[in-house]
Amino acid sequence: MLQRSGGEMQSWKVLVTVSSLEVYQDLLHRIPKSKARSLYIQVTDEDNYGSYSSNTLFQREFELLANVIMQCSDLISLELWLDSELEFTFGTDVKAHPFAGCRLESLSLHNVSLSSLYRDDSIFDLVSQARQINLSGSDIGTDAEIVRLIDSAKDTLENCSVKLTGTTSYDIDFRSINLPRLRRLRVFNYHGSSSTTGSMQYSLTCPELRHLNLSGSLSPPLCNDLLTSTINTLHLELDEHLCKSTRNILRNCSNLSTLRLAIAHPYQGRFPSELLEEILDELVVLPIKEFVFHSMVQSNLEDEKVILNFFEKRSKEAGLAKMKIFLLHRDIILSQDTLKDLLQYCEVVKSFANDEEDSTYSEGDLKIRSYGRTIGM
Repeated sequence: MLQRSGGEMQSWKVLVTVSSLEVYQDLLHRIPKSKARSLYIQVTDEDNYGSYSSNTLFQREFELLANVIMQCSDLISLELWLDSELEFTFGTDVKAHPFAGCRLESLSLHNVSLSSLYRDDSIFDLVSQARQINLSGSDIGTDAEIVRLIDSAKDTLENCSVKLTGTTSYDIDFRSINLPRLRRLRVFNYHGSSSTTGSMQYSLTCPELRHLNLSGSLSPPLCNDLLTSTINTLHLELDEHLCKSTRNILRNCSNLSTLRLAIAHPYQGRFPSELLEEILDELVVLPIKEFVFHSMVQSNLEDEKVILNFFEKRSKEAGLAKMKIFLLHRDIILSQDTLKDLLQYCEVVKSFANDEEDSTYSEGDLKIRSYGRTIGM
């Protein structure tokens, strides 16, 4: 393929095990020479080195990987995905390599330490024109480092997904961040964190934000900044931390059209029905047209009552029209009587699980299933 294209290939997708990186080094070294513009590299630990893996064990392999990326001069998209046990860092100053001249439109890093990219601050120029940034995994950096990176792309950023760690190593000289073009945002962290990301106390202004996905122990000030009237699609993965952080804030989403509500696994016992009721009570007055409900815990009779009460209140007390569609996802199995009652308040009510075959559905059900995927089921 490279021969037919004169040695040029704009898009690369490389999936290797960490122990086989050196085996493919000849191929990897062709990437910078091919004038690659889009590069996806996934490095897995299929040999199950697990806790034995370290920078010293795979030092040569990681140096090879870092050098391949650093020699690229035409990249506009970089996605680097590593297994969680692999401790990869770039290990070198960015400024001294061709990679420093790239202006990335998209950057995705999974289990890659940001600190290794901060040695000479070149990373901030690299993402200064980025439209998409995704940061996830373990030990990716402090909240301050993550916020600083996002702020570097503030004028162009449209789509962002970040995992906050609730840790900080230094302060930064700004507290207010304006993201004028941001339209899609996902913010999450580990559930059950001992603190509600106390270090993430920055003021965010996102006037064009339309799609928002929140999960984990997020601080109330952060939720207050993000849950506004601009939001039309909201995904919430609820645990007790997020319920507390969004209390008396959800009703601010006065133009909400699509809601995906997921109940996370509780750490002690089942998810309290009273917390679910509290959340739904805040949503009663909102003009929701599509509602996807996904629970990772087994529903019970109390949950059925809470769900039915929500629909009754939005119809009788808020005076809202029938909801367009209510999708029940995974383990939520309501009684036939409850489903019949729900049809008074919804045009369509469907219940199914992801692992069922498409062939078990009618043509109409398949359309609903497809629709559910488009809104993030």
